[in-house]
Amino acid sequence: MASLLPVNNVVRGSPSASDTKKRVDFITELPLEIVVCYILPKILGSVCTLPKGVACFEWLAKRLRLPSLKDLTLTVTRAPLLMPPQVMATGPSHSSASSHAMPEPLHLHHLLDHCPALVELKIASKETIFIATSSRLSATYPSIRHLELRYASPTGENPRNPFSIKYHVSPALFKHFPRLRLLALWYPQPRYHDMQTIFGYCPMLQQLFLGGIQKHSVPECTTSLQRGLRLLSLHGPSSQGNLIAQLLRDHSTTIKSLAMECVGAWPSSAPILINDHVLFPRLQSLHLHRRMSRHPMAFIRAVIGQAPNLESINVDNGGLQGEILETLIGKPVRSIDLVCTPWSNPASALNFLDHHVQLGMRSTLQEVTCTITSDYEYRNTMRIMHPMATFKDLGGGWMLSIAALQQLQSLELSFEDDVYEQSLTTFLRLLSQRCPSLENLTLAFYLSFNIEWLLPLSRHPKLKKMVIVSKRFPKYMTTLVQHFARLQAFDLKLKSTGRRGLPIDIPLSRFL
Repeated sequence: MASLLPVNNVVRGSPSASDTKKRVDFITELPLEIVVCYILPKILGSVCTLPKGVACFEWLAKRLRLPSLKDLTLTVTRAPLLMPPQVMATGPSHSSASSHAMPEPLHLHHLLDHCPALVELKIASKETIFIATSSRLSATYPSIRHLELRYASPTGENPRNPFSIKYHVSPALFKHFPRLRLLALWYPQPRYHDMQTIFGYCPMLQQLFLGGIQKHSVPECTTSLQRGLRLLSLHGPSSQGNLIAQLLRDHSTTIKSLAMECVGAWPSSAPILINDHVLFPRLQSLHLHRRMSRHPMAFIRAVIGQAPNLESINVDNGGLQGEILETLIGKPVRSIDLVCTPWSNPASALNFLDHHVQLGMRSTLQEVTCTITSDYEYRNTMRIMHPMATFKDLGGGWMLSIAALQQLQSLELSFEDDVYEQSLTTFLRLLSQRCPSLENLTLAFYLSFNIEWLLPLSRHPKLKKMVIVSKRFPKYMTTLVQHFARLQAFDLKLKSTGRRGLPIDIPLSRFL
């Protein structure tokens, strides 16, 4: 019957950007037979949006044969409901039926059995669903290495409800994926004993994301065949402090990267690491959130103190300040994000930078990003440590030590406020004279800049790339470009976001 349907009666819209990505969207308004018989065979997609009825998915999964499909994303727009038999027998009203309705399991085994080459499986749902695999307990899918389970953020939980959202991901699900390398769970976040069971089922698991995946958190290469967790990332509300500490303790000898992009209340978990004398010999990378409160930072200081080979510390849209910099002295730090504020302690930053200045060519510090801001969110004390004039004077002079770093190759300065012209020209002049290894320089100005400020940099012998970000560009920009004609790259960018990362309007006159 489906083969007799005329193709000419199918309404086709104008091509869009999604068409070029070869993705298939099963629209509920179209008959399913048309989609399966005419659209799917011609466009082999990687994203399937399930219709509201689970019967359509079951019908489709039993008939699809996708032997070459490697990446599959299932988007469930509405969780199907199944009424218990006793509710159906009493003939309840619509309202009473919905109050006792239970989600029907989403059976994946038909689809997974027909995708033998599948590597990445991503399931996203706006509502909580139940996932069921094959009734054969021994059925496994060793080709799947990447699994993401994404649910809507919970608005509340009822602990007496057996279908509470924190119980919706059963550890038994993961026995079907014995060669899993990457696991991302949005909600619910598992409990510690659940994670122990998951690691037992997935001994090759190397990357664990709780609360979401961020692109900057993914390491460049995690293809090692050795067992053990390499990357641990927590994104969202920091309600899992004890879980993170316990996971770090269990995988302390293999963990290489830790991402803590969390805000809010945090249980102090530092004693778990300190009392057990946990060391992280392979930990090389830390990624933090700029709005972390006191307890997470105490936990981070404990981690830094136990990581002798730490190389990189990055902060989302911000930088480090205060006593935590003292903890980094003596470690082989290669890349770091700093921040200069009216409330930061200049002595800590000065001690950290002077340590690398004294090392000279033996210094490991090669990449520095520094944000100069008076944002109130960085205020962690009721006492201002130095006046606003000193702050605009590049933190009272501690930033001048950056210009004396002998091994510095990449520098990014972001001015979120006005800066004193004399201080900046002095810094850039010293940078051109005393920083011999500098190759890449990025300057992001709050409003605009003066061409004369940048001219000393044209005499730097090794500078290869320069990026200037500003809301406005001064006149005679051709003169500036001529001075830096020998560079391999010279980029001018209009600032499109404000201090808080929100987009700003750009008048057309700025492009003229």
